[in-house]
Amino acid sequence: MFLLCLTVSACGEDAREISAACSFSQSGKALKEDQNLLDRDYDTFASILAGRFLEIDAGGSVMGSVYFKYQDRTVNCHVEAYRDGTWHDAGSCGTYLTEWIPLPYKTTKVRLVNDSRSRLLISEVYAYAPGRQPRDCATWHTGGKCDLMLISCHPDDEVLWFGGLLPTYAGDRAYEVQVVCTVPSTPTRRLELLDSLWHCGVTRYPHFLGLKDARHSTLAGQYRTWQKDQLLFSTVKAIRMFQPEVVVSHDLKGEYGHGAHMATADCAMEAVELADNPKRYAGQVREYGVWTVKKLYLHLYPENVLEMDWHQSLDFFGGDDGITVASEAFLFHRSQLKTWAIEDGGAYSNARFGLVSSTVGPDTEKNDFMENTGLEPNPAARFVFKTTEGPVEEDEADDTANVLTVDLSPDFPDALPSPLPDAPSEETSEEIPDGLPEEVSQTPPEEAADEAADEKTSLAEELLDENGVFHINLSE
Repeated sequence: MFLLCLTVSACGEDAREISAACSFSQSGKALKEDQNLLDRDYDTFASILAGRFLEIDAGGSVMGSVYFKYQDRTVNCHVEAYRDGTWHDAGSCGTYLTEWIPLPYKTTKVRLVNDSRSRLLISEVYAYAPGRQPRDCATWHTGGKCDLMLISCHPDDEVLWFGGLLPTYAGDRAYEVQVVCTVPSTPTRRLELLDSLWHCGVTRYPHFLGLKDARHSTLAGQYRTWQKDQLLFSTVKAIRMFQPEVVVSHDLKGEYGHGAHMATADCAMEAVELADNPKRYAGQVREYGVWTVKKLYLHLYPENVLEMDWHQSLDFFGGDDGITVASEAFLFHRSQLKTWAIEDGGAYSNARFGLVSSTVGPDTEKNDFMENTGLEPNPAARFVFKTTEGPVEEDEADDTANVLTVDLSPDFPDALPSPLPDAPSEETSEEIPDGLPEEVSQTPPEEAADEAADEKTSLAEELLDENGVFHINLSE
């Protein structure tokens, strides 16, 4: 019996941050604002000119991943990793304002190359040793249909006025939750929003409607600053793009009387009605089609009231409840901490909502936004943190808890798990053939057995890395 050992990366601990040990340069020259990359202040940044690159040198230490936070906008760029004396392409980036990049094994230097014609503004850089993806490092995705859409006005409103909604529905119950933000606000507040959403378990990148921040005490006053049709057009478009079953938004009275909150709620209510009307915004209809939202809830709406229980224990967050996680998420909005704090209950309770419209009948349980939609929680779809490869220690190969043994029996490759997990390098990710060569079955049984054994051994050797071990990260 031939045994193939597949080393499983340990994934119990977050990767250790090694940013303080790194040095930074721009295309081989000193970077004047290098201190801004490590000050953890979103108001500061370093600028990388078009066509140049930021180089991160770990001083000989091995890096498993890097995490970039861009200050104002994203531009086209890519990452290069230095290992074994050669620079390797580690993939494109510049899609989101925060990006976690896993690196090839043995990387000691990294380049973030600006492929655009404009400056690349980097607010923060984090470098990590090999290990599990740190809890605060986001890996976003976009597009596709969602289950629930939260339309909130400003960064921080997503937890202030909606409490445990995001931790409960996005993080713990693993619904596809799309956050739509009316006012992108400042670069700092956008980054704070991303930190807050990720902490709540949201993995879909937020959609920004792009209105400029303004505040009036009445809806009419708000529409004198904002053009209602612009906000309505953008809200209808978001609904048609993401096709939510349920929409949740602000109080029509603007919670404490904020006109921007009033306008956001007003347009959300009207947009739900218009989204399935093929005569409104025909260009959108041609691109996305029409969409019927099953249920619309507004904060503090006085009819068909439901009280959400944000004190339920959430497994995804280690037993913490939704309001606790939301309160932690609010702390990422550092620019707002002197002004606001999350309240549990009170006149503007973030647990009180009303059902404004429904195509699936009234709520009877009155404790779940998804009631009657036909959609159920999907814990199996909860986010799983990835692990980057590190050096293989000698005693690790003997640790049966971290080694998967596969019997290459005469039925190989059928005896292997199907499908095989992704391997971490090009050398170990070759496709295994569907069966052994035909000539094996055309030779005498004794010779066929010897040739089959040689075939298995040769295939196994092709799958082995330079250390003689085939690595598979089963956490992915």
